[in-house]
Amino acid sequence: MKKFYYIAMFVAVFAMACENNEPKNDYQDSSVTGNEINIEKVACDNVDDLLVKCDDTIDGNEVQSVLKDNGVMFVQAFELRDGKWCDNRAPGGFGVVGFVIKDDACHIYGYAAPIDADSSKFICETYDCSYDVSNAQILTKSKHHDFEYSAKVIYLKDDTIIFDGVLGMDDYLNDNYAERRVVYLCKLDDEAPSKWSESVD
Repeated sequence: MKKFYYIAMFVAVFAMACENNEPKNDYQDSSVTGNEINIEKVACDNVDDLLVKCDDTIDGNEVQSVLKDNGVMFVQAFELRDGKWCDNRAPGGFGVVGFVIKDDACHIYGYAAPIDADSSKFICETYDCSYDVSNAQILTKSKHHDFEYSAKVIYLKDDTIIFDGVLGMDDYLNDNYAERRVVYLCKLDDEAPSKWSESVD
């Protein structure tokens, strides 16, 4: 029961509604040099511009190799809701920090919502998944629906990787699960898997 509580809070904390005020537009043309993208400067109102600049020709074998050797750290995430891109990061710095693909499973690491100021937990939630080399996609089995989510890699350069679709941390008890779309802007870190594994409470 306690584990279920943490898992439920883990998912709830990561979900974030759009803010009513206009998002800050700090994505500048100078953040794109050639096909290099500064993912930290992307904002809600220019995700479509970002997608245009992503390279459609992705080597699925290269993606498989980097996913095998690295943890994927979330920098930003934007969800398409009612035709608008909305910031999907958790408030207050809590939420999912990244994931590792290993042994046909996606191990998602992050913070459960604290019951009090001294009780935040760093946890790992595991989803069954597979990798489609030909399409550079992670396919994740939902725990709430008879459905398989897909997230395609649309950009990979140096330590930056961008996914378009839905990953396991966004598996919610919602009615529109099949229509959801999230863009995840991430960094690769070869030290993250061991660091996250050792930090789990």
